Amino acid sequence: MNVIIDQRTGYWWAAQLELEVGYWWRILWEPTSQHLTAYYRGRWEVGGFYHKGHTPKDLWPLMRETQHEGRRRALVANAPVPPVLEERLPDALWRAEG
Repeated sequence: MNVIIDQRTGYWWAAQLELEVGYWWRILWEPTSQHLTAYYRGRWEVGGFYHKGHTPKDLWPLMRETQHEGRRRALVANAPVPPVLEERLPDALWRAEG
């Protein structure tokens, strides 16, 4: 399915996702390639980690999995531990997805 997502919606998705996860992720909307890119800010190897998805629904499970691993690494290193992300996509984003 090739649905064109308008820029306003894409930027809103990125901003709303960042609000939902706090400072643990930096999320950007890339209008030319029509996808979101989420950069993990927690404890990881040098070079960091990121995910891409066309919608918040695509991105959320990947972010949850990475954040879970980030929690494990932080606990081992006695570093700040990121919160657990809910299994379900936050309501505001779920409604926007349709």
